[in-house]
Amino acid sequence: QDGVIFKLTPDLSTLIWSSYFGGSNNDACYSVKVDSSYNIVVGGGTSSNNIPGTTGGWQSSYNGGKTDGFVFKLTPDGQTLTQTTYVGTPNLDQVFFVEIDRNDKVFVVGQSIGGMFPVTNSPYSNPGSSQFIAKLNENLTGVESSTVFGSGTPTKDLSPSAFMVDICGNIYLCGWGGDLIKPNNLLTPDDYLSGMPITTPTAFQSTPPNGFDFYLFVLKNDFSDILYASYMGGH
Repeated sequence: QDGVIFKLTPDLSTLIWSSYFGGSNNDACYSVKVDSSYNIVVGGGTSSNNIPGTTGGWQSSYNGGKTDGFVFKLTPDGQTLTQTTYVGTPNLDQVFFVEIDRNDKVFVVGQSIGGMFPVTNSPYSNPGSSQFIAKLNENLTGVESSTVFGSGTPTKDLSPSAFMVDICGNIYLCGWGGDLIKPNNLLTPDDYLSGMPITTPTAFQSTPPNGFDFYLFVLKNDFSDILYASYMGGH
């Protein structure tokens, strides 16, 4: 199964172009952005060790595990793949969102199970955590900064649900945490969202209201510290 990307006319009535993306195993595209030159940047997850265009990318080879994240860039007409990179570790990794700043730097956010995602040029991190933010250069050939955030556990705290970089380069992430898959009588403390970094005393909610809550995290543009972090939810 491959990822699919396509372009429609503004009124959504006509398909202008479309393409598959992927390798010999399962692939999925989750997020798309357009840079200042109208190049198309896409992020997702893959189990393929042979997705196209990775030569010269930040991570040119599949890292292992069940899945890796990926990012690729297409020309505005969708005809040419200019660069792809894997994003991951030897464990399960996925890129949920991509974002582009005013300098066309490419930001990604995702999950990296095991807490092994590399921390690079980032004074701020929550070591051992399984959510990551990375800033790649505009060509996807290198990482400029990357960090991990969360409760410090090797299993995921939350699923990212929104991601944004503002005009100053500050990074905003919102996600939902808590495992509702299990019946209530089988839930353990590990299934609840807890232990996330917060900003005191400015946090809207300094503790998770019931363990199945949203969480908002804002990172400074130089990865030096958090600007704001809070739980958001009801009892």
